[in-house]
Amino acid sequence: MEALPEELLLNIFSFFSWNELKVLSLVSRRWYRITGTASLIAGTYISLSKVRLNNKLRANEDSYIDRQLLVDSHRQYEAVSIEIFFTEDILIKKTLLGILLETCLSRWSVKTLRITGQYEHLVLFLQRYNYCFTDLLELEIVLEQFEDSDHYKVCKHEPKICLLDLRRLQNLIWSERSLPSRSCQMPHSFTFTVPRLKYLGVNRLVLHEDNLMVFDCTALQTAHLNCYSLLGSSMFDSDILNLKQLTIDGYAFKDHELADSSRLLKNLIWLNLTRPVPEDLRVVSRYAKELKTLKITVLQEVISIEFLMMQQLHELHLESLELLSIATPIDCPNLCKLTLLRIKCSTSLQLNAPKLDALIAEETVFKFLRLRDYHVVRRLGILRGYTAQEITIPEFPNVSQLYLKWLPGTSKRKRSLGFRTTRVTKLTILNSSIEDLLEDIFKELPNVENLHLHSGSNLPNKIEATHLKKLLITNCETRHSVLKAPPQLEWLRLYDILRDPYEVGRFDPLGDPRNCFELAPSKRFLPLVVHVPEPFTGGKIRHSTLGYRFVENDEMLAW
Repeated sequence: MEALPEELLLNIFSFFSWNELKVLSLVSRRWYRITGTASLIAGTYISLSKVRLNNKLRANEDSYIDRQLLVDSHRQYEAVSIEIFFTEDILIKKTLLGILLETCLSRWSVKTLRITGQYEHLVLFLQRYNYCFTDLLELEIVLEQFEDSDHYKVCKHEPKICLLDLRRLQNLIWSERSLPSRSCQMPHSFTFTVPRLKYLGVNRLVLHEDNLMVFDCTALQTAHLNCYSLLGSSMFDSDILNLKQLTIDGYAFKDHELADSSRLLKNLIWLNLTRPVPEDLRVVSRYAKELKTLKITVLQEVISIEFLMMQQLHELHLESLELLSIATPIDCPNLCKLTLLRIKCSTSLQLNAPKLDALIAEETVFKFLRLRDYHVVRRLGILRGYTAQEITIPEFPNVSQLYLKWLPGTSKRKRSLGFRTTRVTKLTILNSSIEDLLEDIFKELPNVENLHLHSGSNLPNKIEATHLKKLLITNCETRHSVLKAPPQLEWLRLYDILRDPYEVGRFDPLGDPRNCFELAPSKRFLPLVVHVPEPFTGGKIRHSTLGYRFVENDEMLAW
């Protein structure tokens, strides 16, 4: 039997019981591996992403491990997701799980692995089968359960060290699904040797000074850190010269680590801070000399925008904070995009931004914001509230792309723009009763060519726009079964157009398919017929079981 091929042995061993396979596994290392593979039917669930080599498309396939998956040489998998559920014979199943994982990675050339499990089982698995991960490019580890038991409380015992050597890994994500309390501490410290790592995501972890997660990653380019207690730069056991993008949530640079923080900040071009403290911003201002994009969300103390407006900054995003009023204008020589959401300012704020191309702000911002160069703005986003008072918005004469979003409110208000700019050619409207809005909007914006309607209610049955050429409607509701588009329309795309189930609308299933398109994205809703007058050359019709669906490779986004 030793000379038999592996596939035949696998079929033979499948007829033996669990206890018999354990005895056969002692014959040789080859039989040990084959019997382990044949035994792994219970205890583990694996999800495989199949790759079609002809067109590189993925099709999800979920199945329990069986011998056919391992024998079939025609199957190729690049992603494997394992959920570990240990019930009986824990040690045996963990051994067999490692054999299975090794077989999967070697036979299928797996490059992406996602492991989900409870903390104790997952850590033991990582320590024992670390050698299986040497060829992985992407690894995601998810802690399914982290209980607030006495085993995890902070104590005097030094944490155990878990070493993981992943030389080829490029993307690493470590996260928890259940968030423990701040008094909870992992009994292990992790050290990752990942010299080729480019992306790092650490989500919802609770780490302490004596219980760290250290990464040796000299090639790191993007890091997303969402930690509730973390000594930041101590995570990295090497100089990170290539780090360009950094997101930090619930994090604070410590005073004694200012020098070490320069390793993280000196080459950054993109930084996103959530709930920072003023000391964090002083560190950023001191060390981040190459920063191009800065995003700050939720700041408890009042701050001066002049302190944040570094000379080299190209994009600034401020949200949920209060700004100090400054009498003198602030120079922003390189600022190209400015976003102001939920901002408070007592008097006025004057900016000299000669390169400002995009401005996104709530309409209340225009109470205090003053720009020296309104004519340079080409892309404008305005978030409006239903209950807010009428606010005079300055004229932006050269705006070509306009983004309008109505914020939730209890009462309606006048829907006019409040300003006039006839050069707008691309328009996006979100969260609005579109039927009551479009007619007035097109009177103020007669030259719109590209229109995107998203998350709106009361979609009208007819859109009248003299110059409209491209129409994109996504996630909208309508009472009508027919939507008539303007005759000059050249491009049409519809996604998730929902019929109001409580309204009775006319439905025309016998319409000429050359002039009408039947769209039923979900079996739960009635189909919608879209009438487009001829000639229509925007694309082709693909017949589906739910009706006609318009297909086009081009993309049209107003913003």
